[in-house]
Amino acid sequence: MGINIVIGRFVCGFLCAIKSLDSWYIFQGVLFINGVSTMLVNLTTSYFSLAAYALVFGFCDGAMATVRNIQAMTCVDQRQAASSLGFTLMIGSFTTLIGPPISGKW
Repeated sequence: MGINIVIGRFVCGFLCAIKSLDSWYIFQGVLFINGVSTMLVNLTTSYFSLAAYALVFGFCDGAMATVRNIQAMTCVDQRQAASSLGFTLMIGSFTTLIGPPISGKW
């Protein structure tokens, strides 16, 4: 899964560099595929289907991280780009910090 995260970041970075492709649609597509694959994970019955899920989820997770950072930098003025990226990373780290304890409680 880690290798697919790296591949997803590179591929999505190249896709976002193409001017004719809108990065908002790339972000929505990656999130949609990530959500559908997570909803279908309970249908895995073998090791190979679980490995296929890990391939898809890892690729989309890496792509989502790249596009999220690009969106944070480009959706505001140039002078506010650093604050936007910092705020986005702060919110992401907060949810990463509190997610495991909350899910472990229930």
